[in-house]
Amino acid sequence: MQPAISLLEKTAAPAGNDALRFGRGSLLHWKPAPERWSISEVLAHLAAREQVYAERALRMVAEESPALMKYDLAGAVARGEYSRGWRG
Repeated sequence: MQPAISLLEKTAAPAGNDALRFGRGSLLHWKPAPERWSISEVLAHLAAREQVYAERALRMVAEESPALMKYDLAGAVARGEYSRGWRG
């Protein structure tokens, strides 16, 4: 993670974009725009998706024709599941 942070610090950023130079905790929650996800939200999304895919893989191995439910990304975002961020 440190090489990526160092690269970001060396990259020219628009004025007022000093959030990249704060500590790691702040960096994890920084958003490039209000409608974009933070690093923490992306990690929370990936962790949630991994759980969904693991369950699906296990069911595909164990069952003949498992009924796989559609993942509701919009619902997860609306419920604030990713806004709490990654708890890893």
